[in-house]
Amino acid sequence: MKKPIRWLKRELERWVGGNLITREQADRIAQLYPEPKARLPWNVILFGGLGAVVVGLGLILLIAYNWEAIPKLIKLAIVFVVLLGAHGAGLWLRRRGEQSGSPGTGALGEALNILGTMFFGAGIWLVAQIYNIQEHFPNGFLFWGLGALAAAWALFSTGQAIMAAVLFASWSLAEAIDFRTPVHAAPWMIGGLLGPLAFLKRSRVLLAFLIVAVVFTVGTAVISYEDDIAFSVLLSAAALLVGAGIWLRTRMVFPESGPVFVVSGLIAYFLLAYLLTFPDLARDVIGVDFNGGVGPILYWLVPLLLAIAAWSGVIADTVRRRGIATERFPAYDLFLIPLLLVLTQIAAFLPSEIERWWIAAPINVIVLAHAAGLMARGCLNESVGTMVLGSILFGALTVARYVDLFESLWVRGIVFILVGGVLIGQGLVYHRIRKLHATERATGQTTTGETTT
Repeated sequence: MKKPIRWLKRELERWVGGNLITREQADRIAQLYPEPKARLPWNVILFGGLGAVVVGLGLILLIAYNWEAIPKLIKLAIVFVVLLGAHGAGLWLRRRGEQSGSPGTGALGEALNILGTMFFGAGIWLVAQIYNIQEHFPNGFLFWGLGALAAAWALFSTGQAIMAAVLFASWSLAEAIDFRTPVHAAPWMIGGLLGPLAFLKRSRVLLAFLIVAVVFTVGTAVISYEDDIAFSVLLSAAALLVGAGIWLRTRMVFPESGPVFVVSGLIAYFLLAYLLTFPDLARDVIGVDFNGGVGPILYWLVPLLLAIAAWSGVIADTVRRRGIATERFPAYDLFLIPLLLVLTQIAAFLPSEIERWWIAAPINVIVLAHAAGLMARGCLNESVGTMVLGSILFGALTVARYVDLFESLWVRGIVFILVGGVLIGQGLVYHRIRKLHATERATGQTTTGETTT
């Protein structure tokens, strides 16, 4: 906002000089547009944090190169001095930045604190090596993540919280890959211990990282526990994210979180739904196997029930003209998400001998309806991004069926002509609607014929 405000002030001076307005009027206009408060320098935070991580890795490797020649006490002193020095300097810079009102200084302190947490993790491994401590190595990521978690809350830091989420996800991954052990606590720790921090800070960046980390840890736990239900669990999680995001958009507590949930869920949902359009793959991945006892049942049932609850709330809000129905051209095509979820859960219990296209055909129709809904809504709302997403989905579905359904060249040619015609028609409709809306805005009329105020 700084550039437009500077431009406005220059123009006000020019208008006063030209006797178009008085000085008093210019001052009153300028008061309506105060200078924006200093914002966090995210470029400094981002590159500073990445730089701190790289520097930390470099110093760790440098120390490790000469590690064998260093006496134990000096090794231990190096670990603690570097750790305390990085955190101490970071805290000093953060306080200095708060006192001087300089976000850049505070961001540099944030980078040094991240570097300190890097050294904390290095210290865990180095101390274990110094005293030859034989321990289950994934626990190193756990303790490192707990340290980052404590630093995140103590410093109220987004960077530390992101590092904690990554470390907890690494802990879950190490257990799954090396020991085939599901870490049931990891997603609850990430969501329950770091989620409140994201809401208190109103940080969409942190929330996005946490969503990815939670879904990742759920996926690794399910795959190492009972991989037959993994696809169903991930599809339920995607539907839950979209439904929860739509529901949160109309709530007073952090409504900005809604789009983060929706976008994250839609990315996962469309990827999973597209994979289900392939008949052989759909028959293989849609299924449930509860031979492992109560655990797999809970993993399958909990996200499914939460997704149903979230979409029940969305439906209730829509009936009361909130949520989806508040948009100019509502995204009713999103209600296909719970429909697909229910269909896949029903298909999971069908006999394995059933014809593959009996499962894949309805899914193809739903994905095609999604593409049509996105393309139509993009045109009506003048949203190029929505149109592009719908076109990509439509094109990907056409290419997939082009390969496995059509063999004749003339049939394939007709398919391409039809697809091209649809895309061209979409562009023409978008151009016409945009021109119509521009005319309506110029005349002060809405599409319903009401005069705008």
